[in-house]
Amino acid sequence: MSLKLRFALLLGLLLTGFAIALAVLHNLERTQATAWLAEERDTRELLLNHWLDLTDRALPQLASDYAEQESLVRLAREPSLAALREGISSDLDRYGLHSAWLLDADGATVTHIGHADTSTTPPLAAADFKKLIAQTPSPRFFAEASDQLIEICVRRLRAPVDPAGAGGTAWLLLSRAWNQSHLATLAATTGGTVSIVAPSATAQSSRATEIILLRPLADWQGHALRLLRVDYQAPELARMARDNRSQATVFVVFGLLILVALWLALQAWVLRPLGLIGASLAQENRAVIEPLHAKPDELGGVARLITLSFQQRDDLKREIEERARAQEALQKTEANLRRTMDERTRLGRDLHDGVIQSLYAAGMGLTSIRSQLNLGQTEAAARLEQTRAALNETIHDLRNFINGLEPESLKMQSFTQAVTALLEVVQGLRPLQTAVSIDETLAYQLTLAQRVHALQIAREAVSNALRHGDATRVTIALRSSGESVEFEVTDNGRGFDPATAPAGHGLGNFTERAHELGGQLTVTSMPGQGTRVRLVFSLLKTL
Repeated sequence: MSLKLRFALLLGLLLTGFAIALAVLHNLERTQATAWLAEERDTRELLLNHWLDLTDRALPQLASDYAEQESLVRLAREPSLAALREGISSDLDRYGLHSAWLLDADGATVTHIGHADTSTTPPLAAADFKKLIAQTPSPRFFAEASDQLIEICVRRLRAPVDPAGAGGTAWLLLSRAWNQSHLATLAATTGGTVSIVAPSATAQSSRATEIILLRPLADWQGHALRLLRVDYQAPELARMARDNRSQATVFVVFGLLILVALWLALQAWVLRPLGLIGASLAQENRAVIEPLHAKPDELGGVARLITLSFQQRDDLKREIEERARAQEALQKTEANLRRTMDERTRLGRDLHDGVIQSLYAAGMGLTSIRSQLNLGQTEAAARLEQTRAALNETIHDLRNFINGLEPESLKMQSFTQAVTALLEVVQGLRPLQTAVSIDETLAYQLTLAQRVHALQIAREAVSNALRHGDATRVTIALRSSGESVEFEVTDNGRGFDPATAPAGHGLGNFTERAHELGGQLTVTSMPGQGTRVRLVFSLLKTL
């Protein structure tokens, strides 16, 4: 990646950080505006509740006053009294009311007083009216009448009446129309824009400086028949938004000016001198960087050093040629050494495949001869056994000799010492309880290759126990198992399910080493019960 590209990326990162800072600032401003709007909304909501409470008291109070008047009881008894009807009609006009109904206890209409264009039918059926007054003695609800919304207050007359003269209870239904005149009164009272909307309307606004409050207008069953919507404007919030935009504009312009100035400075002070230095190095021409020699800054010093390096170039070339000749001589030496190692390997293979196999076959022949001797030929049997033991010792020595042709490993220490050293290294890295149980006599009979394979299996098993099993105790044992050798590594780790364990190099290496030893490898483990790696092989197996 070129330095110019790196500087471009740096400026990009600065620009990104600048954008993030601007976004954070904008988010803080929005949070502040949201908090202010929520506070203003709560205040407006409290005021709206107060104003609606004051406005809504008029109709229930008027209905209660009429229900206490003797004249209304007389009208219920004699609905045809014209003077009383005209007085109540005048009161309806004076107070801006819609209609008045007098109903009997069964919800039947006794009389209706209202304008000529109003319906004489009560807003509730007789059965619904009986349910309503059974629930509450002074209900107040909204209903639809003549394509407009009316508010209704119900009060019981103070005296029992019955137009037929049999006595009974009469009810007054006093209604007020929520028309444009009433909504204008509410708007003037609340200081907002008031309207009646459908009950499915929401309080969401497309403008951030607007507050919308909704109040349900319930019917006689408590369901929202309409919603009273009051819209408020928040000029303070709009002014705050304008101020924030002005501040953000100043911040953006200032930041961009800084980035442009930084880029121009980098171009003049860094990128152009570096371009001259790069061209000089590419062309191997010191004249290209001569304008930089007079500069007292760091890049001028670099230019002077490059000029000096050109002067030293010839000396360096000569040194490189000498090193090349030395490298060629070293490669020849390595080739000779490789041929020597190949010859040693061939010699070991010939001894293994020829001499040891012949000795092993001779030993097997002596064993078969011994089985054919009579019981009385004890001396001959003893001589045969001595000869067979001598052959086994010779095989053992030949194996060690063949292994001596391999790279040095485990020759300066016993098998027990090698296992102990392995565990000490592991304990130095992580706390671990260990136990070693090795038959020294049996370990002495192992060939170098057998010791190497067993030690590598132990190292892999202990590593897996710590890395994958989190084991805290490991036991390593070498013992005789009949005519074979049993080598075992156990731990108390988490264990695993061998059937579902993912394929890896560890178990594969175990299997390959067991195959080279001519032995049998068994890995036993269960989740939560640790792991046991068991290797069984024969001492007489030629390797």
